[in-house]
Amino acid sequence: MGMSSSQARLLTLTARQHDVEWKAQKLQAEKLQMANDSDRVYNKYLSELSATKIQTRIYDEWEGDTFKDATLSILENGKVPGWATETASKPLFLQDIKSGAIYITQEYANHINVNENTKPFEGTIEEWLEMKGAPKKEIDIVTGYEDVTDYKNIKKITTVENGTFTPYSLGFNYNKAVGNTTAGDATVYDDFKKPVTKINTNTMTEINSSTTTLNTGVQYKISNVAGLKKLQELVANGVDTTGVTITLSNNIDMSSVNDWAGIGNSSKQFKGIFNGNGYVISNLEGTQGLFGYASSTAEIKNVGLKNVNLNNSASMTPGLGGVIGYNNGGTVENCYVTGTLSGNGRVAGISGHNMAGGTIKDCNSDIRITTTSYCNGGISGHNSGNIIGCNSNGSISGGTQTGGLVGHNTGTTSIKDCNSSVVLMTPGNSSTGIVIGLGGTSTNLTIDNVTYNPDDNPGGKICGDSDYTGTTDNFKRSVVAPSIDTTDYTGGFYSNIYAAILKSGNFDYEHATNDEKTALDTKIKKYVENMYGTGANAGSSENLLKIANANEYIAAYLKNDTTVANSEEFVNALVNDVNNQTINQTTATKYQTTYTADKYSASVNQTANDWNPVDETKGRLWVANTATIKANIMAAIDKENSSLKEEDVDAFLNLYKDQTQKDLATLAEINNMVNDYAKNGASFSKLRKLIQEGKKVNLVPDNIDNLDHYELKMSPTDQSGSVRIDYGTTKKEIWGKKSVIDYEHPDTIELINGYYEQLLGYIIIGGTTDTAGLADSSEWLTNMINMGIAQFVDFQYNADDKKTVITGTSIANETSLQEVQDKTYLNAAEATYEKDMRKINKKETKIDTDLSKLEAERTSIKTEQDDLKKVIKDNVDLTFKLFS
Repeated sequence: MGMSSSQARLLTLTARQHDVEWKAQKLQAEKLQMANDSDRVYNKYLSELSATKIQTRIYDEWEGDTFKDATLSILENGKVPGWATETASKPLFLQDIKSGAIYITQEYANHINVNENTKPFEGTIEEWLEMKGAPKKEIDIVTGYEDVTDYKNIKKITTVENGTFTPYSLGFNYNKAVGNTTAGDATVYDDFKKPVTKINTNTMTEINSSTTTLNTGVQYKISNVAGLKKLQELVANGVDTTGVTITLSNNIDMSSVNDWAGIGNSSKQFKGIFNGNGYVISNLEGTQGLFGYASSTAEIKNVGLKNVNLNNSASMTPGLGGVIGYNNGGTVENCYVTGTLSGNGRVAGISGHNMAGGTIKDCNSDIRITTTSYCNGGISGHNSGNIIGCNSNGSISGGTQTGGLVGHNTGTTSIKDCNSSVVLMTPGNSSTGIVIGLGGTSTNLTIDNVTYNPDDNPGGKICGDSDYTGTTDNFKRSVVAPSIDTTDYTGGFYSNIYAAILKSGNFDYEHATNDEKTALDTKIKKYVENMYGTGANAGSSENLLKIANANEYIAAYLKNDTTVANSEEFVNALVNDVNNQTINQTTATKYQTTYTADKYSASVNQTANDWNPVDETKGRLWVANTATIKANIMAAIDKENSSLKEEDVDAFLNLYKDQTQKDLATLAEINNMVNDYAKNGASFSKLRKLIQEGKKVNLVPDNIDNLDHYELKMSPTDQSGSVRIDYGTTKKEIWGKKSVIDYEHPDTIELINGYYEQLLGYIIIGGTTDTAGLADSSEWLTNMINMGIAQFVDFQYNADDKKTVITGTSIANETSLQEVQDKTYLNAAEATYEKDMRKINKKETKIDTDLSKLEAERTSIKTEQDDLKKVIKDNVDLTFKLFS
């Protein structure tokens, strides 16, 4: 049976449908290609838009700020004599990073007479300068001597001394006796607690802008702000600092930075050793102290942070501390902090948060804290570790759980050998204590020798969560005895003892010989030394308490304080101990009851408070007349054959024309110096230096031990005629000339620079082989720098050691360079972009139109196909019915 017309039509429509689908797929592919073309055109335009070029400041005799596109020729033209076109205001070289050779233009190569085959000069720099004919100059030299029988050589001078000296007589005054201080140690802790011996950092590796990693076992150093910021960046980027040691090599002023956020964060903590080396980081300003987070392996030591200004309203975690925000079990040792901190809790002078295992040791803080939340302290805001040998001073305002040393203390911890002198501005707040805010009664807390200043916080609790109202076995008051200089055992304690012995009448100072005075001085110093102790026991709290108790009696005796009983009896015991070189009598139990070890911890005043226990009446000294002193000096100048002139002496003596007591004392000593030179052969160099410098100084003669005890007057009699000079004979020098290299001449300096240049080797750009014009191409120079193939270098001549230092520089560090947008091809790129995009959009529009037509045709075919399929089905159904 043949095919019906409906079936034939259906086959035709199916063929047309396949054709439409094929055309639609082809158009879709073209449209996808148009999108790729659009991206390519856009990226090309974007590339031109972001292109940069390097410019250099051009030499301008009017000092105008004119920049031109930098080329090798412009950078080096200034070094080519006679060059008349544009030159850089500061000549720079381009150095190949890989080989170290210097890129130079053909013109500069011609000037210095080199080519690429020229080998470095193998001789010394002196040989180089001789070979290049460096400029020379003549100098005077001694070529010999000849006898001159009529030459005047001074063998001896006879000078005039000062007039009659009248010694002073004695009386006594004890109003300046130094007593103990029991209000707590009021020392301002603005320095290292322990002295730091600085480490030589010359051989260490500098951390700078080019540092990308830190290696275990390598000694690194930081000398400036850039180095600190680089360390902050490296740690933040995840560079591992385990086993790394970093040492400061300079004091660093952070005034140029106002957004410091600390080194390290919660996920990337500092893990190495940071040694401040006794240097100071000043004016740190931002939201965190020097470190943000440090791990249990970290050690931060020997760094001072002066005048910090830190403010963090979100500082609860990790905390805000002058040295570190969050000490995660590491060690902070021998650091100090001064300045101002403000934050939202866990704010402290040293560490905002000191975790379990963490140790803060021998640190000082003198800070002003303002806070709005809890856990704030002079040393640590929240403490779960150990605090040893630390001192805090300053003030804390606001917040609960606030303490002079620790705000909140938890866990198994130890606080010992510490002192708190912090003033708490809100002592009525919850859990506020002079030493610890909260946690002071914990059974896991060990307290040993912690002193405090109750006078700074009258009525305040020692620990905010306890009902302590005074001293306990754990907490002690501090008593400060008069100063002791351990180099010679003088000081306030020594002065008090000396005065007590004088007042007791056991030593007749007025009629004693110098030997007897020296013997008493030695005995008193030995007594002080015995009381202070020697070896491992020196300066122990036990010994210092003995000194404080002894001084209580001595000061009362000197000031006639009757509230202290048996003071006169004690002084008699003191005299016996001093004479016998013992301390047995003055340390007897009955004299050691005021300051006991269970209630007090003793120290000595760190500020010298010694005084002179003798009030002397004035003696008199006649000073030689100014004309006499001048004659003495002029005779000495002649004898020494000095270059000093009479006008130098007149100008020097004119400095003392006011003739105050200090002026007259100095003139007397100057005259003594001349006489020592004339009669005893002493050196004239000190006096010569004084006259040459022409500076006013204050000198007191050795026989005057205190200027206040004398009256000095100048003799009205001129004795300049009494000066006598005896002459002899000498030899005369014969002078000649010698030609030497003139190292100060500009041509010599250029030759020295050339010597160090040629040691690096040359790469010559230019001449007939430079078909691409690289020497005059700004694009080539910019690409060499940006691609890291070359760097700018500068040759700086050092006149002190007559050498040239070759240093790399960058656009960021060099004010004569700048990097700007390269608009050379930008207009063309914009025109091309617009043209290409118009073509793409036009073609894309046509494709969309064709696709719409194909879609309409597809819909029409689909409708007709559905109708034909229904007709065919109906015919088939009818046929089956007929046959059945």
